[in-house]
Formats: sequence, C-alpha cells, structure tokens
Amino acid sequence: MNLPEYKVGICQNCGEELTKELNMQGKLFCGEKCKQTAALVRYGRSARSDGRLHDPDVRTAINIKLNMVMHGGYPESERRLTPKQREDIFTRDGGLCRVCGAPATSIDHDTMPNGVYRGGFEERGL
Repeated sequence: MNLPEYKVGICQNCGEELTKELNMQGKLFCGEKCKQTAALVRYGRSARSDGRLHDPDVRTAINIKLNMVMHGGYPESERRLTPKQREDIFTRDGGLCRVCGAPATSIDHDTMPNGVYRGGFEERGL
C-alpha cells in the first residue's frame, strides 16, 4: 500500500495551511472537524477491508459518525463524563453493572466480539 507523502504544516485532511500554533504543537489537522473526518475515513476503510462493513451495526455507526461530521462534528471533549458524573454513576449503581449485575470498573457496557459483556455501567438516565 502506497501512503501519501506527509507534508509538514498542512492539514492532512483538507490541505489548508496550519496556523503557526498548531504547527508548533505537531498537530496534523486544522480543527476538530478535519480530525473527525479523517478518523471516519480510516474507520470506514478498516471496516471495508476486514468485512465488518456488511454488519448492520457497523453501517449504523458509520452513518451516525458521518452525520455528526457533516453537521460540524461532535468534539471528543463533549462526549466525556466529568469525574463527578463518573463518581455519581458508580455511587448510584453500587459499583455494579445495570445490564448484567457484574462488578464494574468502567461506565460503558461494551460487548466483546464473542457476545459476552465486559461489564460496566449504562450512562443513560444521567
């Protein structure tokens, strides 16, 4: 696979010149939207190459991400819970997952590829 040549000082998504500040910080993208667009493209390519693109859940995830990017993005900082929110959730649920009842160390309730829950909390109802 031939990778395109990296150009210093240029947004790797849109090709616009980076500000001096972004360039000095070693940033690759001019902003959050370009960063999210590039991540979406990488995710889509990965899903296509390993066959996950045919999974309805993966297609839904790609459509959701695409919709977010097209409407200005959804900054990662806005998707994070504050330490206080995390503490409140652990306290509210007594340290147990609301889905399976297992002891939890994380807020999300992810499912592993084999369909087994890893344990965690649902953050709905905050």
